[in-house]
Amino acid sequence: MLARLILALGTLAIGALAIGALAIGELAIAASVSAQPRLQVRAETRIELRTHRGVEGEIQVRGVLRDDLGAPLSRRAVHVRVAETDGATVADATRMTDAQGAFGLRTVLRPGTYRMSAQFGGDASYAEIAVERGLDLARAEVHLVVRVRDAGRFDLDTPEHAIDVQVSCDVGTDGLDVELLDELDRPLARATADDDGSLSFVLSSSGLGAEGPGRMKARTRGDARRADAQTEVPIIRYRATEITLDAEARELEVGDELALTGSLRNSQGPLREAAIGIYDDDAHRATVLTDDTGRFLWRFEATRDDVPTTRFHAVFESDNPGRIGSESAHVSIAIDPGASWRWLWLLAPMFVCMLVVLWIRRRRPHAAPAPPVRRDPVGISIAPTAHRRASSRRVRGWILGHADGDPLGASIEIRGPETRRIDAPDGAFDLELPNGTWTLRFVASHHAPVESTIAVPHQGEWEGIRVRLETWRARIARAFLDLSRRFVKPSTKTIHELRHDERLPTRVLRLGKVVEEGVYGPVPPSEDVVRAVEREAK
Repeated sequence: MLARLILALGTLAIGALAIGALAIGELAIAASVSAQPRLQVRAETRIELRTHRGVEGEIQVRGVLRDDLGAPLSRRAVHVRVAETDGATVADATRMTDAQGAFGLRTVLRPGTYRMSAQFGGDASYAEIAVERGLDLARAEVHLVVRVRDAGRFDLDTPEHAIDVQVSCDVGTDGLDVELLDELDRPLARATADDDGSLSFVLSSSGLGAEGPGRMKARTRGDARRADAQTEVPIIRYRATEITLDAEARELEVGDELALTGSLRNSQGPLREAAIGIYDDDAHRATVLTDDTGRFLWRFEATRDDVPTTRFHAVFESDNPGRIGSESAHVSIAIDPGASWRWLWLLAPMFVCMLVVLWIRRRRPHAAPAPPVRRDPVGISIAPTAHRRASSRRVRGWILGHADGDPLGASIEIRGPETRRIDAPDGAFDLELPNGTWTLRFVASHHAPVESTIAVPHQGEWEGIRVRLETWRARIARAFLDLSRRFVKPSTKTIHELRHDERLPTRVLRLGKVVEEGVYGPVPPSEDVVRAVEREAK
């Protein structure tokens, strides 16, 4: 009994000394108070375009409209056009895709060189896209078929992957050079076809690129007798994840607190800022975030509802197709109901400890607060001017996460004399823009977009820019803290305490409940919710 008394006094003394040490964490909200605004993200699309030559100059333009995962899009309008090299239109029509996403256009052409194009204007669910390719009737048509295994899924933890390409042409395939490229047109492999037209490639995982969706392209430049050709298939590059969970003890009494710790990683190292769900069998108990080392912590206080045994496990549900979710082994905790009156005798030493802490704090000089840690600003950091006169049309750089500065997979919407969208799955981009005024909008999942207007040509300041995007979680948490700062001192309150602080107006308290729920919630807040909180904070 004496040993337990000494242990309890020591524990309470440590707890009392920590009463004055409070910190405000970076939190975010993910739900609304009454109405439920929705943010609908449009999926990417792609068009596979090819031709078939008939008799007496008949040409069939054939295409398939698909989403970014390769599924066909039916009942969508696609504008198809065939034009001569000087721009004169030869055939022009709008076609509806069938159940397989296919569409087509027939026309009769004289021998010569033409340009074919197909454009999908987009809708509420899918983004617009336009593709164009050449048609040289003086050369024989070449067809390429790319075959990838496992439905186009590449496990980056597997050293090598096999890709098969079949080449066909009416005048033979012997001597045609075929190269494989990724979605950024980076070369992966090259081979020369023989009369059979069958090519096999073995690609190493290290050269395939970063985790996430992408495309595998096959291309041939043709020769004097055979035309150029290109085709592509969607792929997913992924890595498995591993999550662990452990407890500092396996037996508790009602009222005891237990720390559950764990880590999340893949073969490349720890995964930071990942949402981890803590479950008691099938019941969700909490959601926490991993730190910079991939570790997470949740403190559990045993209650009578948890008697006699609680089985915890941790779950990582990835929102990135390049990361496979994982689930930890179960951790069983035996809980003794005990007797509630056993802890009443601890109130006296707790009161004494608190008096000692207050006396020490009054006598101890207050240290100056530590300077805040500066982070690189959110937005676009322009490179120093490289030229004295406007002569550059190049725009290149990196898209980075604000919290860690790591490359961030994103896309870039380009609006100006023409509109298009490009992917930057590994955060890098390199563009060549025609002269004019352009608006660039950088967009990434669960991040606030950033946009800027650029006049081309420029003086080189856009060659080597760094674009930092802020998560919606961080942005909405910052808005709530700015709002609360008008009524209380945030340096002495956590957000959990702020949402119960009676000095805050009722409308702020309601927002605080939503904020705390959203920060560790499994679903990040939508843009509409963030904008609503920012309007309240103004």
